[in-house]
Amino acid sequence: MSQKATDASALMLSGSVAALSVGGATSLVLYTLGQVDPVVLAVGAAGPVALVLAAGSLLRSVGRAKADMHTENHNHFTGPVTNHTEVHTSTKGMFGRTQNHNG
Repeated sequence: MSQKATDASALMLSGSVAALSVGGATSLVLYTLGQVDPVVLAVGAAGPVALVLAAGSLLRSVGRAKADMHTENHNHFTGPVTNHTEVHTSTKGMFGRTQNHNG
């Protein structure tokens, strides 16, 4: 594993430990107060997950709509024409976002 991958793994593990401790502390406080209702906890836990899934679906739909947009270019030239296209590609980020730059 590269050093970058090892650092990312350590960050994810420490984040999961932090989330576990916060969730465990909240559960312990609710249990000791006697206010624990499993159905309410399940609904409360499912709410943020549903929100994230809905936002992801919306973003995916917007991305597909943008990709399906029909763009049409009409160029009219007179005289000799030289066409030269140069594309520079760079990939960055944890999830491999690729950006293509013309020019």
